[in-house]
Amino acid sequence: LRDRQFLCDLRDGVRIDAKFYIDGANFFKASKLKMWPILMTLEAKHCTYPKPLPVAVFCAEHKPPLFEFAVVLAEEIRYLKTFGWEALPSVRIFMGNAVFICDAQARCFLLGVKQYNSFDGCEYCRIVGHTSENRTIFPYSRDLVKREPEVYRQGAECNQRLISPLVDVCDVPVAFPVDYMHCVCLGIVKRLMTFYFSSIPGMRFRCKLMPAQAGLIGEAIMAIRPYIPSEFQRKIRSIAHLETYKATEYRQFLLYIGPIVLKDVLAPEYYEHFILLHVAIYILSSERTQQLRHHARQCIENFAQRVPTLYHVCMQSYNIHILRHLPDFVELYGLVDSFSAFPCESLLSHIKRRTKVTRYIFQQTVNNLANWREAFATMEPSPMKFTDKRPNNFAIVSNNVIIVVKDVYV
Repeated sequence: LRDRQFLCDLRDGVRIDAKFYIDGANFFKASKLKMWPILMTLEAKHCTYPKPLPVAVFCAEHKPPLFEFAVVLAEEIRYLKTFGWEALPSVRIFMGNAVFICDAQARCFLLGVKQYNSFDGCEYCRIVGHTSENRTIFPYSRDLVKREPEVYRQGAECNQRLISPLVDVCDVPVAFPVDYMHCVCLGIVKRLMTFYFSSIPGMRFRCKLMPAQAGLIGEAIMAIRPYIPSEFQRKIRSIAHLETYKATEYRQFLLYIGPIVLKDVLAPEYYEHFILLHVAIYILSSERTQQLRHHARQCIENFAQRVPTLYHVCMQSYNIHILRHLPDFVELYGLVDSFSAFPCESLLSHIKRRTKVTRYIFQQTVNNLANWREAFATMEPSPMKFTDKRPNNFAIVSNNVIIVVKDVYV
């Protein structure tokens, strides 16, 4: 019955949703040269291709011109939405929803709106920020007036500088979801861990841990490290490397390690504040807890509301504010990992490692992207692997029973 329905869908035309990842990347510390790639993942009713595929790339020492960068992409999306592409005889593929995943700077650039540190910096609602100690803050407010796609198309929104070419092919700003990799992991969690283990000049909070306490937490993290399985992309490092943590390490600390190592060490009110963020992101990132989404929204609201009381008024940053919009996008697109920039960052790191010199950097990038696309387009799914080596010799079967693999016979 499923195959019959699939064939009917093929005759009627297949609609494929696309997620576009757009971000700028620096190749070398001693060079201003930057790369702006456009990557894409595909998702259809009966199949999903989660690996990012390259669409285009721009290399220069400056930000790409918006209309040269986005007009061709918008025209291709419009054509595929209207006429589709004939993949097989009598089978036509049309593009469905187009979603753009990027950080705050790239999002403002593509939308043609004011920067995130302006008073009208929020792309999703009409909150007005103000200056506090030379910083733009967005005070907590219960009532948020959302921006409308039709107003964006008319160029009449108060935060617009120009009308983006992408407003005709997607619902702006709904098609530009909050990326929790940049907002939560590299934004909020990084700032909180800096308050706990380090310090910011001119600021001192009660959550700052003494060197002995930080040492205990560092030892606890290193004790947990040998038991982190290979499903984690990167094992968390010592607190001494906090300034060079990657987004996956901050995510690991937020979702798994932080609630354990901070308990009974961090001040109770700050620990409870951290747990609010932990619970909210855990619910929004797990398929088993989706019935608790309203609790996640309440945790995020409480978290944002307590920031000025526990820390400082000037800590009500852009990331704290747009965190409140994250549950709305989870309701639209699913779990937070389904619209995060983690797949894109993995590909960019792959390209960086294979770019050796600054000469012919554009040609190197294009060749690397082409090799990547060819490799993943023909790659077979990796089979399940068993090992008797810790910590990868544990598994959970369908009835939630934990098994331990002690011997593997080939």
